[in-house]
Amino acid sequence: MSFGAIGETCPKLDKLRDRAIDSIQSAIEDVLKDLVESIKDEATIPLREALEGAYLELVEAQQTIAELEERISEKSQQIESLEMELEEATKALDAMEAA
Repeated sequence: MSFGAIGETCPKLDKLRDRAIDSIQSAIEDVLKDLVESIKDEATIPLREALEGAYLELVEAQQTIAELEERISEKSQQIESLEMELEEATKALDAMEAA
Protein backbone atom coordinates (compact mmCIF):
# COMPACT_ATOMS: atom_id res chain seq x y z
CA MET A 1 0.00 0.00 0.00
CA SER A 2 1.37 3.45 -0.93
CA PHE A 3 1.50 6.54 1.28
CA GLY A 4 -1.03 8.18 -1.01
CA ALA A 5 -3.51 5.38 -0.45
CA ILE A 6 -2.88 5.40 3.30
CA GLY A 7 -3.38 9.18 3.35
CA GLU A 8 -6.73 8.79 1.65
CA THR A 9 -7.93 6.28 4.21
CA CYS A 10 -6.32 7.94 7.24
CA PRO A 11 -6.06 11.76 7.09
CA LYS A 12 -4.16 11.91 10.42
CA LEU A 13 -1.46 9.68 9.01
CA ASP A 14 -1.36 11.88 5.90
CA LYS A 15 -0.81 14.97 8.10
CA LEU A 16 1.95 13.18 10.04
CA ARG A 17 3.61 12.23 6.77
CA ASP A 18 3.45 15.88 5.58
CA ARG A 19 4.92 17.10 8.89
CA ALA A 20 7.70 14.52 8.68
CA ILE A 21 8.55 15.64 5.13
CA ASP A 22 8.55 19.29 6.20
CA SER A 23 10.72 18.48 9.24
CA ILE A 24 13.20 16.57 7.11
CA GLN A 25 13.40 19.41 4.57
CA SER A 26 13.85 21.95 7.35
CA ALA A 27 16.54 19.83 9.00
CA ILE A 28 18.37 19.44 5.69
CA GLU A 29 18.20 23.19 5.09
CA ASP A 30 19.56 23.87 8.59
CA VAL A 31 22.41 21.39 8.11
CA LEU A 32 23.25 22.93 4.74
CA LYS A 33 23.19 26.45 6.20
CA ASP A 34 25.52 25.33 9.00
CA LEU A 35 27.80 23.65 6.48
CA VAL A 36 27.95 26.77 4.31
CA GLU A 37 28.73 28.97 7.34
CA SER A 38 31.40 26.54 8.50
CA ILE A 39 32.99 26.54 5.06
CA LYS A 40 32.90 30.34 4.98
CA ASP A 41 34.54 30.54 8.42
CA GLU A 42 37.22 28.01 7.53
CA ALA A 43 37.88 29.60 4.16
CA THR A 44 38.17 33.11 5.56
CA ILE A 45 40.82 32.19 8.13
CA PRO A 46 43.57 31.54 5.53
CA LEU A 47 42.37 34.51 3.48
CA ARG A 48 42.46 36.76 6.56
CA GLU A 49 45.95 35.50 7.42
CA ALA A 50 47.13 36.12 3.86
CA LEU A 51 45.70 39.65 3.91
CA GLU A 52 47.32 40.39 7.26
CA GLY A 53 50.64 39.11 5.92
CA ALA A 54 50.30 41.20 2.78
CA TYR A 55 49.43 44.27 4.87
CA LEU A 56 52.51 43.79 7.06
CA GLU A 57 54.67 43.41 3.95
CA LEU A 58 53.17 46.61 2.57
CA VAL A 59 53.94 48.50 5.79
CA GLU A 60 57.51 47.18 5.74
CA ALA A 61 57.86 48.17 2.09
CA GLN A 62 56.59 51.68 2.86
CA GLN A 63 59.14 51.99 5.67
CA THR A 64 61.90 50.78 3.37
CA ILE A 65 60.83 53.28 0.71
CA ALA A 66 60.88 56.10 3.28
CA GLU A 67 64.37 55.06 4.41
CA LEU A 68 65.60 54.89 0.82
CA GLU A 69 64.11 58.30 0.04
CA GLU A 70 65.95 59.72 3.06
CA ARG A 71 69.21 58.15 1.90
CA ILE A 72 68.67 59.49 -1.62
CA SER A 73 68.09 62.96 -0.18
CA GLU A 74 71.29 62.74 1.86
CA LYS A 75 73.28 61.52 -1.15
CA SER A 76 71.80 64.32 -3.30
CA GLN A 77 72.95 66.87 -0.73
CA GLN A 78 76.41 65.31 -0.72
CA ILE A 79 76.53 65.47 -4.52
CA GLU A 80 75.48 69.13 -4.49
CA SER A 81 78.16 69.88 -1.91
CA LEU A 82 80.81 68.08 -3.95
CA GLU A 83 79.68 69.89 -7.11
CA MET A 84 80.04 73.25 -5.31
CA GLU A 85 83.51 72.26 -4.06
CA LEU A 86 84.47 71.19 -7.58
CA GLU A 87 83.17 74.46 -8.99
CA GLU A 88 85.12 76.47 -6.39
CA ALA A 89 88.26 74.40 -7.04
CA THR A 90 87.85 74.89 -10.79
CA LYS A 91 87.48 78.66 -10.31
CA ALA A 92 90.53 78.72 -8.05
CA LEU A 93 92.53 76.70 -10.58
CA ASP A 94 91.40 78.99 -13.39
CA ALA A 95 92.41 82.01 -11.29
CA MET A 96 95.83 80.47 -10.58
CA GLU A 97 96.37 79.76 -14.26
CA ALA A 98 95.32 83.30 -15.19
CA ALA A 99 97.74 84.77 -12.70
